[in-house]
Amino acid sequence: MWVRGVSAKERQVQSISRQYPPLGCNVMQDKPNARVVVSKGAGQILCGAPPEVIKHFRRGGGDMPEVVVLASEFYKRGQVQNEVSFIVASNFFMGGHKKTAIIGTAEQIARARIILEEEFFGPKENVPEQTRREMEHFRFYAKLNKYLTLDDMVEFVVLSEGREINFKGCTIKSFGNGQYRFVEGKMLGEVDTQALASPILCPPTFHEFNFRLPRFGLTFFGTSSGFDALNRTTSLMLWVDGQGLFIDPLDMPQIEMVKLGIDPNKVKTVFLTHCHADHDVGVLDMVLNQGATLITSSLVYQSFLTRAVAYTGEGIDSLRSRIHFIPAEPGMEIDFNGAKLEISSAFHAVPTIRFVARYAGKTIAYSGDTLFDPAQFEVLQSTGVLTMDRRRELEGFVYNSKANLFAHEAYIVPLHTSDLVLQALPYEIRKNMRIVHTGTRSPGVTIPLARAGETFRLAA
Repeated sequence: MWVRGVSAKERQVQSISRQYPPLGCNVMQDKPNARVVVSKGAGQILCGAPPEVIKHFRRGGGDMPEVVVLASEFYKRGQVQNEVSFIVASNFFMGGHKKTAIIGTAEQIARARIILEEEFFGPKENVPEQTRREMEHFRFYAKLNKYLTLDDMVEFVVLSEGREINFKGCTIKSFGNGQYRFVEGKMLGEVDTQALASPILCPPTFHEFNFRLPRFGLTFFGTSSGFDALNRTTSLMLWVDGQGLFIDPLDMPQIEMVKLGIDPNKVKTVFLTHCHADHDVGVLDMVLNQGATLITSSLVYQSFLTRAVAYTGEGIDSLRSRIHFIPAEPGMEIDFNGAKLEISSAFHAVPTIRFVARYAGKTIAYSGDTLFDPAQFEVLQSTGVLTMDRRRELEGFVYNSKANLFAHEAYIVPLHTSDLVLQALPYEIRKNMRIVHTGTRSPGVTIPLARAGETFRLAA
């Protein structure tokens, strides 16, 4: 239904950006691509977990579901259906170390475990020693004084087709084919996870919006974190001579491009920094369904393939044959449509790459997800986590920057950078900086936040 007094252009945007109401108290609640069953004993039971569903719960102000029933299909019509990592992380790290119960068949549980292991702890094979030390550093959880395992955060519950279980007083019966009944003294509801539908693609509107392609520039699709209820998750587009390099595309990437009036035919290449769900969920659709080329490091590609096999159920050799992969290893310089991209490795919980792009005498730098803290680097060198060369590399990415535009992340330490550390940088470095991966700034921080939908044009 169209809203009176809204222009045709605005109506197009509304039809594809779908606003969802805050959570109510009904027994059955519709969510985007998901359903919620409300139980007294088990609380909210989420059926299906599309990307960013966590934002809807956080926006509503209610409790985060601690129980997820997996949708029958992990990947459907270009969209991931079972992205549970942010619910798990929210319950554990922000909810007092609560475990998330994940319910599904034995085969579904095995796939979910693979996805989550890769998400939280990274790849296990072909990992360079320096990278392995860094991953182990982030895996140690000081609050519990231990190296975390997935079983610290998740309770996996097998529910075979045709069987039923009693979970915290709620009887959950599986009829097979993704169909479930929920009873707690009375019928709470039935859910058919096969019926969960992806948003409908709207007609292209880029001719109406008439987006002017930069010769060299950067567009911010989203600028915040996967936990931010009010802002879109960080995703960028590097423009070089009329062609776009989509960096960590958001879920439903074609819709996101159309919303800004960008012709998807101008974007045939993806740059993947790392395999966390707030960065890689849109990549599957781009490379498998849109035929986009994938640029990333071999280590990140290894993680991506592992997760892609678990999401799609497709064999790894079949996936490799369908993906045009261009390696971008740390220390390499690669070409994108005439621009030179210098690739380096960020300091994060899983292998992560970033770049400095040079074209037409201008420079754009993107930090990727990273911890930048010179004082902490000094400590980590003394404990053997970082070598002197690695410390210099991490510090040099920032201190040696002469970028005309520097998109640097900031979020919760120790996985991310404190914006106060960025504020303490010399003015010559931070004057061209924009903060991403957060929707707020600490008091006293004057570095501007990047704005979603904003485009910087560095070369006419």
